[in-house]
Amino acid sequence: MDTFNINDRVNIIGKKSTGTIAFIGTTHFSDGLWIGVILDGPNGRNNGSYDGTRYFKCDKNHGIFVRPCQVKKLQVKSSETTRKHYPNYLKCDSSPTPIGKLKNNTDNISPKKKKRDVKLKSITISSETTKDTDPKKEAGENKEKTKDSKIGFIKQLLSQDVESSSKEKGTKFIKANKQDSDLKQMISKTHKELNEVKAYVADLDRKIKLLKEISLKENNL
Repeated sequence: MDTFNINDRVNIIGKKSTGTIAFIGTTHFSDGLWIGVILDGPNGRNNGSYDGTRYFKCDKNHGIFVRPCQVKKLQVKSSETTRKHYPNYLKCDSSPTPIGKLKNNTDNISPKKKKRDVKLKSITISSETTKDTDPKKEAGENKEKTKDSKIGFIKQLLSQDVESSSKEKGTKFIKANKQDSDLKQMISKTHKELNEVKAYVADLDRKIKLLKEISLKENNL
């Protein structure tokens, strides 16, 4: 088991980089425990902040976040005992603080309070049970999951649109058939009424002819 403290000198396993621990705790970008290291050279990935949240402060490309199993504690020489102390901006169980509010908060802290924050807090970690994960890799996996969920949502919307379109077409077809049936009934009724009118006109013509014949016979008499 390894025990890490703020301001411990460590070596990044797998990389020819050494640095000083400036942060130990949880982060907003991934679950689990992370260690923030200020590297001696510009071999890092950030300046102590990630996605707009400040965890510790250092120069550009001098900061890096690693899992506890990715660092190895170095033996401190007597000449290094007076090295610079780096305050832990976030305690292990605290929530991330936005960069915009960090300056105002630190300005209002008394010197005694700042001194207490610099006190080291030991954390015992089992390197065998700690997962070796890169924050950018985990962020990429989260983005892939988000992308897959968006694609699934779009497919669901398209499926609903197709179903809705099918129902609408079916409704229009039923209405069209009903209108066609009503039109046929109207035409049939109109033909029937027309035939009745024709029959009435024919009967009227026959009566007129009969009256004319009767009138002629009376004149002849």
